[in-house]
Amino acid sequence: MKLKHHHVLDCTIDKRPDLVVLAGESGSGKSTLIDLLRLPDNKVFTESYAIIEEVKRRGQPVNHDTIYAVAKEFYEKNPLWQVPNIMAQLALQGCLVWDGPRRVQGVMEIQRQNVNTTIVRVSASQDIRQSRLAERDGNDEDSFLRIVRDESEGTGLLQILDLANITIHNNRDIRQLEISARAIRGLLKLDLGEKYEG
Repeated sequence: MKLKHHHVLDCTIDKRPDLVVLAGESGSGKSTLIDLLRLPDNKVFTESYAIIEEVKRRGQPVNHDTIYAVAKEFYEKNPLWQVPNIMAQLALQGCLVWDGPRRVQGVMEIQRQNVNTTIVRVSASQDIRQSRLAERDGNDEDSFLRIVRDESEGTGLLQILDLANITIHNNRDIRQLEISARAIRGLLKLDLGEKYEG
């Protein structure tokens, strides 16, 4: 399949995936890319939502440390605990974007179930990621370095990134990210009646 806009995505995919796995380190721009995709909520499965809800249920503040601690607890009990939820939503929707997985076991298990999957890595330099997180969450340098350490040592994120079929470099230019969003949306098996408004 050939995509418009001679882009990094053009010659990478030859068949439309059922599941697009969107992976990247904190501050890389995944959330911005999700917004630019302009997909219905039921077409996006966000990995952190259930964890955030559990943090709130426990009466804890929602921040990196509490989310990381609850996620670690859940994944140590069962690294595949999200897979049934993703598979159920995928069965209902026909195609899906999986936003922000942090354990490679889940990604590999879904691939073992013969789901046609494309893994998209959103990448940005460490300086830019630090700047974005400082602006978004007020993180200082120590907080940012702790996030980097947790993501590299305490999750399977780097293993997921190594599996990526596509890498989108998101350092500065929002226009390039918009082009990437259009290309990713074009990969999805959306109803033909749907139009991209971008």
